[in-house]
Amino acid sequence: MPIQNTLPFTNVSEITFDATATELRIKVNGSLLGSICSSYAATVFITNTAGSKTITFKQISNNEYSAGNTNNMLVDTVYYNFNSKKCDTKIGICSASVDTFKIIGWDTEDTGQICSGNGHTHFFNISSESQLKAKVEQVVINSQTVTRMVARYLGNIYQSETLSTAPCYTGLYCYVCTI
Repeated sequence: MPIQNTLPFTNVSEITFDATATELRIKVNGSLLGSICSSYAATVFITNTAGSKTITFKQISNNEYSAGNTNNMLVDTVYYNFNSKKCDTKIGICSASVDTFKIIGWDTEDTGQICSGNGHTHFFNISSESQLKAKVEQVVINSQTVTRMVARYLGNIYQSETLSTAPCYTGLYCYVCTI
């Protein structure tokens, strides 16, 4: 039976991320919601119904995870270095919309992002089911095999935004270059 868990929250600060070498654990007020890991693909999403907010972690099939994806890190596949101590993974919300939520994390590997300099910030939209489909995988970066959270999408999702527009960007994924 697929894993599924939903927990209520009041403020996005109640949602935290605990990274290990092999998984990204999501917690709400200290209770484990679920773990993005190598054993299965998952989607994470937030629902806001009449002011009652919940976050859901749901296991999905590998077919659903990879449907339509070309495995091209310049087009539709995002690698996230979740286990770097610098990434500071957190949940953000668009100030103009109570229904637009993002997983936000800083990264120094510009794989796919067109940035120069010190890295970039990922903005993964989690405002509805299956916007983020992720799994931990072994990938090759700079001729080395490394462990990364991999998000797979259908179509070109690499969209550069500014820090002022990224939290409210309605697409599936965007990034902000750090200059």
